[in-house]
Amino acid sequence: MPSTLHARRGFTLVELLVAVVVLTIVLGGIYNLLLNTQRVSRAQAERMDMQSNMRAGTLIVPSELREVGYDTTYLPAAGGLAGSLSTVQSDILAMGPTSIRFRAVRRSGIICAVGATTVTVFGQWTTVGWNASGYRAPSVNDDLTIFVEGGTTTGADDRWITRDIIGITTAGVNCPALGAIGAGPGTQFTMLGFAGVNDPVTSAQITVGSPVRLNEIMEYSLYTDADGRNYLGAQSISAGGGRQPVLGPLNPNNGFNLTYLDLNGNQVACAAPCNGGFASADMQARRRVRTVGVSVVAISDENVSPAGTGANQQLLDSVVTLVTLRNAVHR
Repeated sequence: MPSTLHARRGFTLVELLVAVVVLTIVLGGIYNLLLNTQRVSRAQAERMDMQSNMRAGTLIVPSELREVGYDTTYLPAAGGLAGSLSTVQSDILAMGPTSIRFRAVRRSGIICAVGATTVTVFGQWTTVGWNASGYRAPSVNDDLTIFVEGGTTTGADDRWITRDIIGITTAGVNCPALGAIGAGPGTQFTMLGFAGVNDPVTSAQITVGSPVRLNEIMEYSLYTDADGRNYLGAQSISAGGGRQPVLGPLNPNNGFNLTYLDLNGNQVACAAPCNGGFASADMQARRRVRTVGVSVVAISDENVSPAGTGANQQLLDSVVTLVTLRNAVHR
């Protein structure tokens, strides 16, 4: 009687090899897909981080430079300063292709009292009112820019003067009421005096109710950090201390560049650091600047593969901004 049981047949070696090869191909494809996706995600994250960092930095620098301006001040028509240039003082103190030093406006106020070498303003600037703005308290290395009223019937003889601060007092300092401003605590600033060699303004010419601006001397410059990378750094010259990174890493060749243009859009030439005194060609060059071009070229922190395939490379992105200086159109 024939058996109803059939012998069980297994896979041959060839079939097993084919299955292994097919499985390897499928798994390899899945692995490559996941690897490429991971590379693209890393590249996108690096690009977003680089662009976010660059946007933050390029917002800070132009906003600071927009505070740079031109204020009228009396200067003798000697030393090559005759003409309109003799009545203009730039807030740019030094300028170069990769650095700029300038007076940055940190606060404004109203004068409530004037002394022989002092002005007193409303509010205690060394406490809440100052620090609430996110800045440090004023120091003796800052300076004040003070409005000087000439004749009350014309604005042609009005001007601003800048004086270095050598003392700050708030204890026991009070301001009387002035118009809509009620009486209250004040801050007294002591200066070297109003009558200077280049600007013979007396305290009698400073009037109660005039506006003042408190300035911090700032410098933005390109520098190389200990890690060998280039960064845009900010340093308070008034407060001292080290340079702090604002933006980076930047391209080592052209990461941060400044271009200075005059009223007609022509480039102002001045050998760095371009920080000479009143009677120098440097001063005249800084007076001619009306617009500053800011160019930033950022690089990614790490080398990545933008398309997910191919060799890793450093990402690059750039932005160019033109900043018109404060009240430059009137000079």
